[in-house]
Amino acid sequence: LVLAPPPVRSLAANTVLPPAEKPLHRPNLQPTPADERIAYVTARLLESSHYTRRTFDDEISSKFLDRYLMALDPQRLHFTQADLDEFEPYRYRLDDCIRRWGDLTPAYKIFNRFYERLEQRAAYVEKLLQGEPFVFDTDERVVLDRRQLPPPRDLAEAKQLWRDRLRYEYLQEKLNREKPEEIVKTLTRRYHRNLRFFADWDQADVMQVFLTRWRTFMIRTRITWTSGRWITSPWA
Repeated sequence: LVLAPPPVRSLAANTVLPPAEKPLHRPNLQPTPADERIAYVTARLLESSHYTRRTFDDEISSKFLDRYLMALDPQRLHFTQADLDEFEPYRYRLDDCIRRWGDLTPAYKIFNRFYERLEQRAAYVEKLLQGEPFVFDTDERVVLDRRQLPPPRDLAEAKQLWRDRLRYEYLQEKLNREKPEEIVKTLTRRYHRNLRFFADWDQADVMQVFLTRWRTFMIRTRITWTSGRWITSPWA
């Protein structure tokens, strides 16, 4: 991006940010006994009823963890490497947690951390929109598709990614000839709306995403002819 428009001064003094429709409260969801029973029964049914008879073992547990993380943070903008290191002990334990005890603690712990990062991002973006001059007079590069890139190492690196993405979004609005104060309002609403979407989640939403990723993985199989017989195996 190589643009050299006149500097845009801080808008904090004369721009009123749109208020949230209602106060946001961090969900901090926890599994209920009913959730745990559903997870346990689902595990047993998938193992016993599906034609592949695929066992929920350590291999599936590992891939399942990656898919759940990707479902929440596909662009690798929110979970830091420190977060992922904290979740790593679950990699080969999800099968035991669910099949033996119906324990959904990992699913909720991961979601709650995801929401915490969303809160931090929204707050940081609002701070930037109120106080940072958005000047585009140097050559800048923003990677929009981060699915194959490593996660940010820590919160400081995550904030740099958030800032880069915000500057890109600001520039897109600016190229649409929006006024600076309207850009601030538009982007603030956008981040508030995204945060509110997840703030409204309850146990059923977490369960749906978690168990759907697992079920999808369990039933996605390929069939190959090997050594004179058909072999079924899950897609990688």
